[in-house]
Amino acid sequence: MITIDAEAKRIIDAVRTDKRCNLSVDEAFRVCDVCGIPTAPWQIAKSESSAITSAQRIGYPVALKIISPEIVHKSEAAGVMLNISGEDALKAAYHLIIKRALMGDPERQIRGVLVQSMIAPGTEVIVGALRDEQFGPSVMFGLGGVFAEALNDVSFRVAPLSRRDANDMINDLRSSSIMKGFRGRPAPDREAIIDILLKVSEIIVAFREIESLDLNPVIVHEKGAVAVDSRIMIQQ
Repeated sequence: MITIDAEAKRIIDAVRTDKRCNLSVDEAFRVCDVCGIPTAPWQIAKSESSAITSAQRIGYPVALKIISPEIVHKSEAAGVMLNISGEDALKAAYHLIIKRALMGDPERQIRGVLVQSMIAPGTEVIVGALRDEQFGPSVMFGLGGVFAEALNDVSFRVAPLSRRDANDMINDLRSSSIMKGFRGRPAPDREAIIDILLKVSEIIVAFREIESLDLNPVIVHEKGAVAVDSRIMIQQ
């Protein structure tokens, strides 16, 4: 069980001191990392040259994501750029993503750009947690990617979860057959999904400051799963 990781607590306390209700993308990933949730490799870049260095270390292709405490939904602010290959493309993307972020508000605080490895395609799922007024801390699981909005196929359990609870959440989906392999594709790693569900359950129970947590998408392969994006909202 997560007792309350000191680094995660420090990050959350700093956000509350700033009187913010959301963690920036790098802060959210750091909480995931220290709490044992696998994430796609990432680094912070605060200049064009550091973005190039980060991409070289991580390996192309990469994604860029804007880092701003004022941007909750990065995609809506045009703050995400994917499948960037090569130094010239990275230079152009680095300046474009900052320009786009400032178009909505020229005074917006930009702390840099997150450079992240592009993960090979797999089964995309969503793992989330929230504090329900009636049931308290709860965990959500569903299909991600193109299936998410079209199917609205999700399951919920009250936290803390047992391993059996997490397994049942997967089986509860109307489209659970996808979790067994689909049209010749190998079955996604169920145990890796269960491990992430249990970690998210532990986090929402351990950190009462967290109001909601969304990992969307989590890309699941035949072996292993990684969170590609993370959003954490906290109570003030």
